[in-house]
Amino acid sequence: MRIAILTNPLPLTGDMQIDQVNAAKRARLIESLMSSMQFLGHAVTFMEESDALIERLADFKAQLVFPLSFRTSRMVRAGEAQALLELHGIPFVGSPAQACRIAQNKQRTKQLLQRVGIPTSRFAVFEHPTDPVRKPDGLTYPLFVKPVIGGCSQGIHPANPVTCDRDLEVVVRETLGTVQMPVLVEEFLEGREFTVGILGNPPALTLPVKEFIHGTTGDRASVFRSFSEKTASEKTEQVICPAPLSNEKEQRIKAIALRAFQAIGCRDYVRVDIRCDRRGAAHVLEMNAHPNLSPADSFAGMAAACGLSHPQMVAAILIYAYERYGLHMD
Repeated sequence: MRIAILTNPLPLTGDMQIDQVNAAKRARLIESLMSSMQFLGHAVTFMEESDALIERLADFKAQLVFPLSFRTSRMVRAGEAQALLELHGIPFVGSPAQACRIAQNKQRTKQLLQRVGIPTSRFAVFEHPTDPVRKPDGLTYPLFVKPVIGGCSQGIHPANPVTCDRDLEVVVRETLGTVQMPVLVEEFLEGREFTVGILGNPPALTLPVKEFIHGTTGDRASVFRSFSEKTASEKTEQVICPAPLSNEKEQRIKAIALRAFQAIGCRDYVRVDIRCDRRGAAHVLEMNAHPNLSPADSFAGMAAACGLSHPQMVAAILIYAYERYGLHMD
């Protein structure tokens, strides 16, 4: 099969170190996907989105497109490539344009989840640095402040979570000034943190649940996963996969992840981040419609925990996508 790996141009944050990390992550992902697809016997090329995209795909005679999305703490309009592919009837891997747009925006995701009764922490949004910053009615400290768009904890202030009005104002204003987009303020969930990989389409397969163990950063307790922890060349995060859970708890977490997957309208592969409150009740933090598929990242790690090598995981994603179109692999 002839497959085109497609990415958006990498958005620059203005921070050279962060931009270098993002560029290296993207290069590793593209290299690993191309290597696995070539191992599987496919002809593969890589291209960035451009005005000539449809012509370039035609020249390559692409039978399937594998769009990737790279999120930073800068606004990136999700779903544009998918919308163009939908318009031209070109088969592609992953979620449709509308689902990509919703999953990219944490505010829209949480609004939809609330509307259909899927647990997610209560929240409010601040849009302008000059607006008054007060604790929103109905929210309880501690609160967590983050950009409405972004991946790998980029743009998240190190003073999170905040526990008083003064700190809330400082963190909201500084975050608004840094990321130059609205920020979401949500009740901080103080329990265990998990991620769930979903592979396929209804009835989709949930991969083994992965847990992130919070320790210490410097001289303070680490209660959330920072950008530096997620992207360090030598991984500092402690993780367990499969997570040590009772069967009942595991099934509840997987069921919430599947409900979110279906509510947003995702397809083929997705990762759902979940955190529990102090009573142990699971809530959806956010959706990753294009989780990183590099061998060292979470999705591939969860696939490996159920016996799938990287090429096998990639093959499964390709098959699920192609069969949605009523087609079959050569």
